[in-house]
Amino acid sequence: LVRAKQLLFTDVSDAFYLLKSHQEDFSALQDIGKALQERITELKRRESLGRSRPSEVASTEVKLYQNEAEMESVSSQRDVARELLEFLIGKPIVSIAGGDIADGFGPREDYLAKADLRPDAQAAREALTVAQKKIAIARAGYFPAVDIVGNSYIKRAQSFSSGNWDISLNITVPIFNGTQTAGAVKEARALAQEARLRLNQTRRQAGLDIENAHTRLSAYQKQGDAYKKALSAAQKNYELQMADYRNNLVNNLDVLQALEDMQDARRKYISIKNQAQRLYWALKVATGDIDDDAF
Repeated sequence: LVRAKQLLFTDVSDAFYLLKSHQEDFSALQDIGKALQERITELKRRESLGRSRPSEVASTEVKLYQNEAEMESVSSQRDVARELLEFLIGKPIVSIAGGDIADGFGPREDYLAKADLRPDAQAAREALTVAQKKIAIARAGYFPAVDIVGNSYIKRAQSFSSGNWDISLNITVPIFNGTQTAGAVKEARALAQEARLRLNQTRRQAGLDIENAHTRLSAYQKQGDAYKKALSAAQKNYELQMADYRNNLVNNLDVLQALEDMQDARRKYISIKNQAQRLYWALKVATGDIDDDAF
């Protein structure tokens, strides 16, 4: 039951960060749209002064309309992600905020040490204990059964005894049940071996889940650091291109290319950042290190 809750937590976490990614992506597209609109306004002003060509306005408007189309696509994806999250938690959602986690996480060995404490591993270990005890229960079929039966009477009819009570000792020896008992013992041993193999499988699966989650989280975190630097460089490049354009050192295509590079870097950084945060919780669930309060 605890493990099922943890896996449900993973589904909720995935839906949360998917919605968060689309929400931030939509906000980034809105900012790009504002920048393109400002660009068009400036180009029209320069066109009226004879310093820009009509084709420059037209090419920028193409970028603006493409951005609006992309906004509609992301908006629909955001709505689908919100509906999925509402389905999982059973509550309506208007918007979400927060959810950021610390960048640091421990070495892989620290998480692998917790694999045996995962709820499904604990359940498999207890199932093995039960299966092993059933072997002893099956062996009991070889032993005689002893029953004591007593009766008490208020009024007793004529019998061999004149007292108002009697007691008898019954001993049943399973002479002809040896084959049946042997089969039951073999079946119990087979079930115990199955439980032992299932426990080994659960432990190995837990280790694999932890290794995969840790490896992917480490990779996404490194990608996030790289894209953060790329975004910073792209923003600086866009500002420099804008300054050069005002001094007639570059053309409008150079500015649009710098703006597109900044847009791509920002959107990729948003996606990678939220993927890393989702994988952080996936790593926590892989180790089973989730408090009940998190549910």
